[in-house]
Amino acid sequence: FVKKQGDYKPFISKLASAGGQWVLDMCDQGLSKHALRLTCLKSITFSRDCEGKDITPVQLLTACYSLGKHGNCMMFRVDDDDRAPGTQQKWQDCNYTGQRKTDNGGSGTARAVLVHRDAQTGVDRIFALEGMLGVMSGVYDPRSGAAGRVTWDKAPEKMDLSSVGNGKAKQLPFRPLSLVVCNGRLFMSSASWILERQDGPTPVWKGVIDISKIRNDGTLAEEVGGIRGMTAVQSPAGNGSSILFCWNPNSTSKSWILRCDFDEKTKQLVQPVEETSINAEAKKYLQTEELAYTLAAYNNMLPSQVGKHQCNLIGFEIVAHGGALKKLQLDQPKKTHAYWAGGGIACRVNEKDYFVIEVGGAGGTGQALTAVRCFANSPFPEEPKTIYFGGYDCNSF
Repeated sequence: FVKKQGDYKPFISKLASAGGQWVLDMCDQGLSKHALRLTCLKSITFSRDCEGKDITPVQLLTACYSLGKHGNCMMFRVDDDDRAPGTQQKWQDCNYTGQRKTDNGGSGTARAVLVHRDAQTGVDRIFALEGMLGVMSGVYDPRSGAAGRVTWDKAPEKMDLSSVGNGKAKQLPFRPLSLVVCNGRLFMSSASWILERQDGPTPVWKGVIDISKIRNDGTLAEEVGGIRGMTAVQSPAGNGSSILFCWNPNSTSKSWILRCDFDEKTKQLVQPVEETSINAEAKKYLQTEELAYTLAAYNNMLPSQVGKHQCNLIGFEIVAHGGALKKLQLDQPKKTHAYWAGGGIACRVNEKDYFVIEVGGAGGTGQALTAVRCFANSPFPEEPKTIYFGGYDCNSF
């Protein structure tokens, strides 16, 4: 946040070169001046327009935020307009959900954005989370004067929830937290549910997996999230991809890493298998059994290279208790428990091979980092194999 006239404003900064200085790219523009925080920053690319015609690929940088009952907004960076003050670039914003009947609080946050090509219509469509009503979608129209030249549908896409929960739900139970394209198909997660989009002129999101029907991990807590970080990874069978995700049900969460494969004959998603838990991997790294609540996969599980390993990166936080309180560097310690202050990252090499590292190497940086929430592989050729990290979880302190 940038402190501006006594208030803290969400901002976007940019780095133009390796070893350069971060400078302000957006602050106090449009409706973002009323936002508490930005919840998603994502680069997207359209290769087909609203009519399904091939176009020169259009790359757009987007940022999302919620204004509660006033709706969710998306900002688009205008790369050829530098008339904003100082180092800032011009950003355009739009309210892509419209006004809500009620303020759903955190349930309405926009946590994921992507572009998916509809397998039936051939149109590239942008998808952004609405909240418990699911997903909003739009298309790129080069003739439009709208922000990003994106025209949005007027209502969320329809959902069929008859196969998840009690079969009678009309909306999602919690805020959805992730979107992923896997084997050319689009999936969304909310609480214990995975939904798949049935592409076509009249699309429907159909519930296909309900983790609560196969595991008994207690009552789900929305603030913890349920399914987080859905990411497409190579299938262990060697054919196509599987969906990897982290299961965080409630305050007893161990951040179990689950994987859903596809049936070779039916091509349908099958019930998940458990690969490990972040809690178990952290205990090996920190050499203590006195670790409890774990929260992982704030974002997707970035494919990257760590040393000689090609792996997926998973950020996490973890609570220490007992003797671990005297052994580990802590953040905001209480009498009986505290969060480990390290910036922990679990690295998945394959379904049987995980290891943990932390920002700054073993022992950390001496600062309370607590959670790595996002990653990016460096775009600069002069620093190969470099990874940028961002994070910290204040945990209501």
